[in-house]
Amino acid sequence: MIHINKVSRGRAHAQELYDGAAQAGYVQNRIIAIFLISSLIPFICLGFISFYTINSILGNKVEAALQNNLNQELTVLENTLKNMNYVSQQLAFGEGTNKLLEELFHETESYQQIQLRNNIKAELNVLSYSNLNFGPIIQHSDA
Repeated sequence: MIHINKVSRGRAHAQELYDGAAQAGYVQNRIIAIFLISSLIPFICLGFISFYTINSILGNKVEAALQNNLNQELTVLENTLKNMNYVSQQLAFGEGTNKLLEELFHETESYQQIQLRNNIKAELNVLSYSNLNFGPIIQHSDA
């Protein structure tokens, strides 16, 4: 009976050791999992925050650049319209150019046509000097 008792105690002791080892393995795995989670979560959060911040900054820069370009184009268009209005008023109220154009239209002699064209160019030169943006338009239409 002593022998059976020793064997059963040995088995019980082996079972306790096995349970202890299993429990130690479980605790070890649990510690590793907690360590991984506690170290990965800050990196993942930092990555998401960085991504959204950079995305927001780039979006704002692009939007601001586009807005500035549109404002510049608007200013250029407004100035062009003002200049064209000024030139059209000078052409409308300056009877010299209109009269010369009418005479050129009805003139049949080539010498007179050349003189009238030169007079018209002189009038347009006065307009181009008073409005610098109008000059390139005249030179472009002359060519």
